[in-house]
Amino acid sequence: MGSFFTLVSFRLPLGNSIIHPPSHCDFCERRLTVSELIPILSFLLLKGKCQTCSQRIPITYPLIECFTGLLYIFILYYCLHHHQPLLLPISLSFSAMLIILTLSDLTYFLVPNKLLLFFILLFGLLHLLFTWNSWAEALLGACISLILLFLASLVIKNGMGYGDIKLFGVLGFVLGWKDSLLALFIACFVGMGITFLAQLLRKRKRKGPIPFVPFLAIGAFTAFFYGDSLLQAYVSFVKDLLLF
Repeated sequence: MGSFFTLVSFRLPLGNSIIHPPSHCDFCERRLTVSELIPILSFLLLKGKCQTCSQRIPITYPLIECFTGLLYIFILYYCLHHHQPLLLPISLSFSAMLIILTLSDLTYFLVPNKLLLFFILLFGLLHLLFTWNSWAEALLGACISLILLFLASLVIKNGMGYGDIKLFGVLGFVLGWKDSLLALFIACFVGMGITFLAQLLRKRKRKGPIPFVPFLAIGAFTAFFYGDSLLQAYVSFVKDLLLF
């Protein structure tokens, strides 16, 4: 799955087919054999190079394959441990969207409309089959998320693209309005921290845009699995603070 997600994120933003041509070397364009398509293992056996032209294979492929495998193991454990097997297809689909769009944003600064349309239709279907919140909650979450990020884009000039706004609307549909607000808070907090650290290490001012989808993905994933716990902990902290 991680290998497929990488392929989709590299091809679809450029308008290329994800089916044709088959997997091939990006440099010499030789079609890869079955033995070269084994996730992680092929990269290690080939020592990270194409066996024909000796060009280096992007490290992105094995990293995403490994990350996706570990992430899906976590999701499986979480759903079974909390006795929520019906949450499994939603969790896997939600994570797939976050991985693909994060890679697309990091590589091309693009959030393709085709992907967003596919996933909103998929989540609509999953909502019919495995209802995890009410339709009112889902639609309200989508509307509030869209409006909130659109207003933020008016304030932060050139700091947020329409792809980010539309993606946050999809996240709002899945998360609901409470968890989507939590996801946005986490995304902004992590984003500011990483940006500040990067500027500090480089000792220069930021030049060019910074992809926001990776931070949204971190916030959305955290809110999806731990939103209730974090919100309860926050409310408890505020109550204790006021009583003190």
